Amino acid sequence: MKKIRNKLLFAMLLVTLLPLLLVGGYALYSTTNSLRQSSIATLENKVSLVGERVEHFLENVSSDLFYLRDSSAINLYLSGLDGDAESSQLLLENFSQSLTVFSDKRKIYSQIRFIDKEGMEIVRVNYDGSNTTVTPKDKLQNKKGRYYFDEAIKLKKDGLMISPLDLNREKGKVEMPINPTLRYATPVFNANNELQGIVIINILAKKLLNIISKENLPNETLVFVDKAGYYYQHPDESKLWGSQYDLDTGKNLFADKPSVQKSIVKEKKIGHFETEDDIASYHPVLLNNGRHQLGTIIDFVPKKVVFSPVSLFIWIFIGITLFALLVAFLLAMTLAFSISRPLETLKDEVEKLAKGDLGSVIDVETNDEIGDLSHAIEKLRRSMQILMRRASK
Repeated sequence: MKKIRNKLLFAMLLVTLLPLLLVGGYALYSTTNSLRQSSIATLENKVSLVGERVEHFLENVSSDLFYLRDSSAINLYLSGLDGDAESSQLLLENFSQSLTVFSDKRKIYSQIRFIDKEGMEIVRVNYDGSNTTVTPKDKLQNKKGRYYFDEAIKLKKDGLMISPLDLNREKGKVEMPINPTLRYATPVFNANNELQGIVIINILAKKLLNIISKENLPNETLVFVDKAGYYYQHPDESKLWGSQYDLDTGKNLFADKPSVQKSIVKEKKIGHFETEDDIASYHPVLLNNGRHQLGTIIDFVPKKVVFSPVSLFIWIFIGITLFALLVAFLLAMTLAFSISRPLETLKDEVEKLAKGDLGSVIDVETNDEIGDLSHAIEKLRRSMQILMRRASK
């Protein structure tokens, strides 16, 4: 009878466990997928919004540059270069004053300069975030050999040079405290279409980077990197400016997360990817109508954060499953004993009958087929008694 009991117990547990596993498995898959899609949508919305803010911050820079190039102050200065020294000096002062007023009004340019075709700074207006000053003549420098001058001076009329975002240098050394800078430049021609130099403006990139840094939240890592993976912005300041052209620390996103490079290095539109530990979304920052990629904003969220509700669900599911199995076990045991005990009693009575004991009444009281079988065997016992009496006469 133990076999029947065990079969009943196994069947009851199986009937309880299978639906739980099927429903739980589907719920786990559905919840995980829903959390993944929700996280991706949230991340894409965020990096898109941050990227648009960065692009909006820079959208008028090229217009400002060409406005300065075409301003009456610079044209007057250029037209007076062949005049007497006193007139040239007055026109230069007028030019400097014009740039100062412009810098005070815009408040996002750390430097506005006119550099002649030989690389010498003619006018440099500085803005430190609160005050605007004009650099004295004896402090002006020659920038020939600096990449931004060498590139800009080769451009055709109306050409635009947008530099990488890097740390400003003074006399060949990184300026301290560090001064992140983005430069826009265009060549300047006189009325006779002769190259005279370049106008170049340095953007206070700290303001630009602050747009990104203030959006960094706990349990996220919002970064801004260049094409080579060097960090412009990262919550961990020790990782910033690792390029050999800046602080040369070598700290790099593609070194930290090698699999990321394949996901974003050539992308020109918003997207997402997954690493072993993170879900991430990225937004390339494009300037000059998409012709220049300044860098890529990426937001990483650990999978353990995204799927933390799944962990809770799993523990709840395990608890429910164990409770259901316990209840099923108790019910199965009760049912198994209610079936097996009458059968065991009936078996014992039949064995007595088989040994010739016709005097013991067979009476197993159950309201099921076992009771019916007991009554039938009892009738058989009585019939055998009658036959035995007749045979003995």
